[in-house]
Amino acid sequence: MIMMRQKTSFMPDRFGYLLLFILVGSFMFPVSHLAYAHTFSTSESAEFLSLTDQVRAETALVIMNLENNNATLAQAHVEKASSLLDNNTLDEIWEVNARIADSLETGLEQLEGDVTSLASGMQAQQQVPQDRIQTINNTATSLNDILEEAVTVRVESEQLDNATTWAMVLADLTNTLL
Repeated sequence: MIMMRQKTSFMPDRFGYLLLFILVGSFMFPVSHLAYAHTFSTSESAEFLSLTDQVRAETALVIMNLENNNATLAQAHVEKASSLLDNNTLDEIWEVNARIADSLETGLEQLEGDVTSLASGMQAQQQVPQDRIQTINNTATSLNDILEEAVTVRVESEQLDNATTWAMVLADLTNTLL
């Protein structure tokens, strides 16, 4: 029996040339551009700004749902807005400005009371009266104005102009949505 000799190669043709090219290229042209990553740690200012944006979004959803005759869903959104501003947050605002903290708490209670009384008094498929929507809209607008005032007393102006702070706000809002 005659044995045939097979051609053995150290590397397959195409793969070998590619590997050789990469190896030689890495010695001739070393990597000089390094990529650096940045990890954002949360700050109290960013968390507070995110919280105020969430409350504004919930109050906007209250109005939108009332305009679409869905008082039950509007009630769920106003309860969510009220739960976002807990006692710790209100205490922090109260330490800086008691009037704003009291106004914020009163505004949330009034908004929640108005929407709850409207939702409990309505029948299914009943049209929400425009005057009630307008009253609740005025309360929500007043609440948003108080939130804006709370931001000015709670967050330093340097933080409001800081891009990193706003990136953390966006990251926090994205985490909340997901």
